[in-house]
Amino acid sequence: VLFPAFSRIAEDASRLQGAFLRSLRWVCALSFPTGLLMIPLGIPLAVIIFGETWREAGEALVAMCLLPAGGMLGSVVSEALKAIGQPRYLTRMHVLTAGVTAGLVVALQPFGLTAASAAISAGAAAGGVYALVLMHRVAGTPMRAMLAEVWPPALAGCLAAAALLPVEAIVDAES
Repeated sequence: VLFPAFSRIAEDASRLQGAFLRSLRWVCALSFPTGLLMIPLGIPLAVIIFGETWREAGEALVAMCLLPAGGMLGSVVSEALKAIGQPRYLTRMHVLTAGVTAGLVVALQPFGLTAASAAISAGAAAGGVYALVLMHRVAGTPMRAMLAEVWPPALAGCLAAAALLPVEAIVDAES
């Protein structure tokens, strides 16, 4: 959906920048809370849906809480870079994401599934941050403007997760 829209307005840099920032806002508003809510809900969901034997998968789900946000940041930047005729930067972004992810998974896998899952989360987050850096360097989108779209949903997701932690402990939905 984003690529055709961005492509139509790619010649008008200010219009493209506005559309990109609006898209970034909406992507963050969906992905940050979705991922961060897995912190209090990941284990209970896995246990309730699949049973106690899936508890470790729930722990892995908690550890991958940054995967949606990191992936979506990379996705929206990818569409913008393609629209402005700069797809060559996508290789750098994906190589960095894969390299960080693979390196951390290898380093952390001796510590178990949850640690390796956290490595996947960290790799996605690194890729998402690098995507924003690329958007700044390649398209000239101000970093301050992008961060202004990212931090409110990130904070909201953190606050929602923090608010649910005690509720989940009190309710103990797993039992």
